[in-house]
Amino acid sequence: MEIKKIIVGGLILAVSAIGIKAYAQSKLTQEEKVEKITEKMARKLNLANEQKAKVYDINLERSKGHQKAYDSGRKKEIIVEAVQKWETDLKEVLTPEQQKKLKI
Repeated sequence: MEIKKIIVGGLILAVSAIGIKAYAQSKLTQEEKVEKITEKMARKLNLANEQKAKVYDINLERSKGHQKAYDSGRKKEIIVEAVQKWETDLKEVLTPEQQKKLKI
């Protein structure tokens, strides 16, 4: 019985931590969210500073496209267009090795 209490307590803590993180991220501005995404990409892809600046701009445009789709009633074609443009723009900035890591 004691083990069950420990497991349940651990699960409650884990779910609470996830909820707190999600809430904190929901309070970020669009630019802050894009900055976090770009930082993760920079680490994963080992981006040069010049690449990182360009990737930030590309990610921001994609984010604006998603916002436009949301404002338009979640129009799928707007999202698809934003993602396709994002992939095309990234291919101009990233090396073939980085593209492979990103799987685009």
